[in-house]
Amino acid sequence: MKKIIIVLGCRISENGALKPVIYKRIETAYKVYLENKKDAVFILSGGQGSDEGATEAEAMASYLRRKKVPKENIYLEERSTSTYENFKYSKEIILKYKLKGELVFVTTAPHVLRSGMYARAFGLKARGIKSPARFYALLKMAVREVPAIAAAYFKCKKKDSFL
Repeated sequence: MKKIIIVLGCRISENGALKPVIYKRIETAYKVYLENKKDAVFILSGGQGSDEGATEAEAMASYLRRKKVPKENIYLEERSTSTYENFKYSKEIILKYKLKGELVFVTTAPHVLRSGMYARAFGLKARGIKSPARFYALLKMAVREVPAIAAAYFKCKKKDSFL
């Protein structure tokens, strides 16, 4: 079955290069693509911060192009600035291009729960896939995720915020 792989963005460097956390996310997504015998498409989700040299989506697309992934297998979502928006705008791409298949998203382990909450809130039946990260990055993310999960819970409770 075809897979739709949403890769959630994360900060990149000023020159547009992938930093370790986002590198591991796109590398994990590429492995899923290969495991699925290349029967998959990518939605690369992430906008551009004021201190980033490109959009996060474009930086990930560059990695995939170097791996010879066909351009028709890559969709760029370049507007998002949050996990909430990653799923909001990725859903728009899924609907616009009528993408069909098993939906998965790739992010770092501490981020999977909150990401899944937003996916469900947008009506997306998606399975989270954890990418590896260095211990200090995981620790930093885990601390950040506790209040973020609480905020997401209340945001998801407001049904009309997703219309």
